[in-house]
Amino acid sequence: MPKHRHPRVRVAKALDDHNFHPEDALRRLHVELMHIEATAYAASMALDDLPFTPSKEGQRAQGRLFALITDVAERADRVLNEYSADGFKKTA
Repeated sequence: MPKHRHPRVRVAKALDDHNFHPEDALRRLHVELMHIEATAYAASMALDDLPFTPSKEGQRAQGRLFALITDVAERADRVLNEYSADGFKKTA
């Protein structure tokens, strides 16, 4: 059986944070949250305009709105977690 290779442990180079600008990170966070808030507000207003006892078609619309609101809440959570984890959004 061949011997397994044991590579040396490498230490990462020092992080170069000279290209990090907190103002830009906060601006991007603000813009993303504004988009999410606008979507949530529109969904909330549409939901308020539905009748209390909707028809079958109204129930489908209500279900879509609840799904949209859930999606918006998940997006907001994701965005806040991305920014709060390291203080700025990770880029791919």
